[in-house]
Amino acid sequence: MKLGGSLLRLEEPAYDRLARSLADDAGAITSHELGVLLEGGWRERRTAAWLIAVSGRTEFRRRLGDLLLASEVCCAGSAYCVALAGFGTPDGGVRRTARVGMTAVPLGPDGPAG
Repeated sequence: MKLGGSLLRLEEPAYDRLARSLADDAGAITSHELGVLLEGGWRERRTAAWLIAVSGRTEFRRRLGDLLLASEVCCAGSAYCVALAGFGTPDGGVRRTARVGMTAVPLGPDGPAG
């Protein structure tokens, strides 16, 4: 998985250290701890989604899809999508969430009207 955003400005040694550290943390965090992060604000939720994506914890598929649809906080939706897309299964959360989300009104902070 390639990290983006402001992390693209990191030089290669620093980027590699960050990516290794993220992978180590993703493997070390417990499912319970990820669940606690997913109950927090947007920063905690975004962090949890990235850790879930890196570690491939597909047991969070439905919860991430539900959080994406609920759109309770700003700035976390894209991280949910990265994790869901990373699971890469035909029944993956992105496709299911998109179908359900097309009927969800009104849109919250992560939606076009939010």
